[in-house]
Amino acid sequence: MKIISGIFEGSVLQRGQDNLCEVEIEVQGAKNLTCSIGELEQKSDSVWIFRGIPSGGPYSVTFSDGLEEITVHDFYIGDVWVLGGQSNMDGSARVTAEDLEYAKNPQTEVRAFYMDESWRPACYDMHNKLIAKEQPYIDSCVRWVEGIERSGIRVYDAPPYRLRRCVGPGVAFAREMFRLTGGVPQGLIPCAVGGAPIEMWLPTGDSSENYYTAALHRIKLCGNRIRGMFWAQGEGNPNWEIYPEQIETIRSGICKQTGMECLPFVQLQSFRCTMDRTEEAAFGWSRFREMQRRMQEQCLCLATIATNDCSLDDGIHLDSASQQKMGVRGANAMYHLVTGCGFAQPTIESISAMPEQFVPDSFTVLKIRYKNLDGALRSLGVPNGFTMSRAEEKPSNYHLCQMSLHQNEVHILVEEKPENLKDYQLWYGFGHDFYCNITDGAGRAIPAMGPILLRDYLEKQCNK
Repeated sequence: MKIISGIFEGSVLQRGQDNLCEVEIEVQGAKNLTCSIGELEQKSDSVWIFRGIPSGGPYSVTFSDGLEEITVHDFYIGDVWVLGGQSNMDGSARVTAEDLEYAKNPQTEVRAFYMDESWRPACYDMHNKLIAKEQPYIDSCVRWVEGIERSGIRVYDAPPYRLRRCVGPGVAFAREMFRLTGGVPQGLIPCAVGGAPIEMWLPTGDSSENYYTAALHRIKLCGNRIRGMFWAQGEGNPNWEIYPEQIETIRSGICKQTGMECLPFVQLQSFRCTMDRTEEAAFGWSRFREMQRRMQEQCLCLATIATNDCSLDDGIHLDSASQQKMGVRGANAMYHLVTGCGFAQPTIESISAMPEQFVPDSFTVLKIRYKNLDGALRSLGVPNGFTMSRAEEKPSNYHLCQMSLHQNEVHILVEEKPENLKDYQLWYGFGHDFYCNITDGAGRAIPAMGPILLRDYLEKQCNK
C-alpha cells in the first residue's frame, strides 16, 4: 500500500466552507481503506475523499486496508494557494539579512510544497528549480543555468546563485493570510517560472507538458483542492489584447479539475522598469496595465493590485522589501475576494471638470474621485504621476499646472478650457520608468491607468 497523492508528512490540506477538510487522496494497492481520524468516501478504485477534520494541526492519521497501515504525521488543515506566473512571483529579488533571519525560524503553520514535492515551512527558496521533479521545471532550469553561466556566473558556487536571488511575494502573502484568518494554517504551491510566456500557461490540447499541466499535477498531488491563485505575469507580453481571455482559460481549467465554481485570482499589475525601451513599447506596457486594471471590473473574483510605488533590484525585478509589500497587499486583496471583509481595490468612481474660479476661460479643475479607499488619499511630497495626451500624442504634464489631494479626490489644475478637455486622454503612470506617489490612508497605491478617455466621463457629467 502506498500513498500516491493528497496527503504527505507536513501537508496543508484545503478546508471547505464548513471549516473541515475535504481533499482527494490516491492510495495504490488498497481496496478497503479506513482512517484513524476523519472520514473516507471512495470515489474510484484508488481515490478516496478524505474529510471531516477541522482547521488547525498538526495532526496525525493512520490509514489501514486491514493488512497494512500507513501513518502520516504533522499535517495541517487550512487554506492552499497556487503561486503562478513569471520571475517576480518565482522570485528574483536579492536575499536580505531579514530573509535569512526568518529562514532560521520560519512559521511552522505557513508551509510550501517545494519543487522536490515535499512539504516544509515556506521560505524564500521555495521556487528552487534545482531540485524540481516535474519535467517542464527541469527543462526551464537547464535553460536558465546555461544562460546564467554564459554570462560568467557560476550557478553552483556556494551558496548557489539561485539561492542568492530568489525572493518573491509568496511568503509574505501566506504570513499575512495567516494573520488575517486568525491563525488558520496556510499552504503554498509554488508553480511560477521566470520568463515564462503566457502560452506556456495555457492548456495544450494534447499530451504535451508545459507549466499549466505541471501546475495541475502539483495541485493534484496536494489533494486537488485549493482556495485561490496569486499571479504575477505579463511584462513585455506582446498579445496584451487577448490576455484577459488567456487568464480566464487558465482559471476555468483549474476550476474544472478541482471542482470549483470560480477561482479567486489576485494579480500584480505590471510595474515600472528602467530598461531601455521604444516609445511604442511604452504605450504597449501602459495599455497592458490599463487592461489589467479593467479586468477586475469584468470578473467579481479577480483583483488587480497596484505596484507603481515599488522599488527595483534591477531593470525589471522588484527588490525584497517591495516583494514583501506586494505579498501583504495581495493577501489583503485575496482576503476581500474570499470573505468580503476589508476593502476592494481603489478605483475611479467619477471624473468631473469645473472652470477655475479666477480664470474660468482658460483654466479648468479636473476632479478624479476614487472609491474603495481605506482612508483619505495622501502622497509623500507633491502628488505626482498624472499626464495627459490628445489622440496618439505621447502623454506629458505640459498642461498640468498643479495637483492636490482632497479626501477621496485628486484635483488637477489644467491650463485648458473646460470644453476642450473632452479631446484629451488621462494617464497615471505612463511608460517605463515613471514616478507615482499617491496612496490611500492604509498605504495602498492607486492603480496605474490610461488611456482614460475624458470624453466618456465628462459627457456623463453633462447629462446629469
